[in-house]
Amino acid sequence: MRRFEVAPTIRTDVFQDSPESQLAITSFGPERDDALATGVRAGYHLLRKQVYVDEMQFLDGEAVACDGGEYDHDDRRSQHFAVLENQYDGQSAAVIASMRLIAKTKDSPAKLPVEEFAPSLFTEGDIPENGVEVSRFITRHTDQSFRRFGRDVLFGGALAHIIGNDLQPTYALVEDSLEMHLRRIGVPVERKGEYQWVEEYNSENAVIEIDTNLMAKRFGKHVLDRSAALGGGIEFFTPNFEGERGSA
Repeated sequence: MRRFEVAPTIRTDVFQDSPESQLAITSFGPERDDALATGVRAGYHLLRKQVYVDEMQFLDGEAVACDGGEYDHDDRRSQHFAVLENQYDGQSAAVIASMRLIAKTKDSPAKLPVEEFAPSLFTEGDIPENGVEVSRFITRHTDQSFRRFGRDVLFGGALAHIIGNDLQPTYALVEDSLEMHLRRIGVPVERKGEYQWVEEYNSENAVIEIDTNLMAKRFGKHVLDRSAALGGGIEFFTPNFEGERGSA
């Protein structure tokens, strides 16, 4: 399966209020069950399945639910983000990017996946309440400018959510190619420990810590402003890529 074949198309009227817009971002938590979230959630989990199970083979078929999407137990304590592309038929959109934030909170105090993966790197209290982990970060599109814009929209939404809810520190579990990519595009990361084989993901991974305050400064207010959807709404975009073509 080629990379550009994995962005699923879903039936949705999400662009009804802005039919000329090319892209939109929305977010949802486990408690959100309106029609918009229900439709987008299905496509979001299908994108995760097509990338993490089919394309990258990080997960096996046991992660796939009866609706065809990829799920795990951390979804119940996560904030999820999805970027949609208008198909201009009034009834469908492609899910081209996704991300989730797994938070350690008073109501969900269980260890984050990075703590389970590398217990030797963390002692009790190293990741306190309000610690957060970035997970299931995906961008897929035939056009690299759309991939880059979808990535920046996700970053803006995640940063605004993290900063607005005082979620610190921020970690992620990544393969080496993703760590190099994040460094190349200016995301301030610090690797914790060495790469280790993760049986669950069928790959070598390492823990990184992300300086979200510095990241917000580097990516600028225009990125943070792409976050009106955090309360459960939606924000629309028609990107102007003139002069922005380049590597994603």
